[in-house]
Amino acid sequence: MASDSKSTVEEVNAGQGPAVLCVDFRRFDNQPRLADLLGDGKLHTYRLDPVRLLAQGNVARSLDEIATGYAERVLDEIGEPAVVAATCNAATLGLRLAQRIGRTAARPALLLVDPSWPTPASVGQEFAALRSTIASPAVGGGPAEADVDPLDLQAMLDLLRTDLVTVLNADGVADDEAPFVMESLLPRYRAWLGLLVATCEDTAPPPSGPIHAVLGSDSCIPDWADDAWDLTRMPVSSADILTPGTPAAEHLHQLVRSLISPKPGDFSR
Repeated sequence: MASDSKSTVEEVNAGQGPAVLCVDFRRFDNQPRLADLLGDGKLHTYRLDPVRLLAQGNVARSLDEIATGYAERVLDEIGEPAVVAATCNAATLGLRLAQRIGRTAARPALLLVDPSWPTPASVGQEFAALRSTIASPAVGGGPAEADVDPLDLQAMLDLLRTDLVTVLNADGVADDEAPFVMESLLPRYRAWLGLLVATCEDTAPPPSGPIHAVLGSDSCIPDWADDAWDLTRMPVSSADILTPGTPAAEHLHQLVRSLISPKPGDFSR
């Protein structure tokens, strides 16, 4: 399957067995990605990258729109995956996607790896962190603090654009070069913050049925988690849970294989 920018479903590894569908994205800190880790384990792995998807368009999308569009594309291109796995701030999108795939086929097994649950406060922190990366000695370091609603995506983008213009002007970047810098950064900022805002605004009820979750030592679970959750907390931090060659990585490989090929009489999926 083609994996260029026009395809929303990327085949990471054409391994043996049923498909494992991962919802992940390239993080600003370049930490390992879930689909790459599982693909290295010779699993037949596909990726959905919502940040890349949102960076390709200029329109904000709700989580329901993203999940519905993804479900249609997945069922059309690869059929029903055996497992839907999602990580970090894509966890809620993974939940919604599994629900929508389950409308037309038996629901796949659902795995969350180091899930995060965005709140207005955490979106505000992410926004402040992005602004802190836009710094220049010529303007005395980072940008000044600003009172912006963390759920107002356009207001955050307008301020990021202003920050970039200020820094580029102070650094003496040529007028014909500045647009290229802006175009390389702003779509990524819009996509990342757009995913967080859309997740915060998601009001769908919690899903029913079993959810497998692998957590780092500092990971948290939502208040609505119940006895249907199969929780495994690894003795590593969230930053290290996807590091290849670690016990956490090996546990993930074994868990996904067990979800692909459950033992007779195992109805935990």
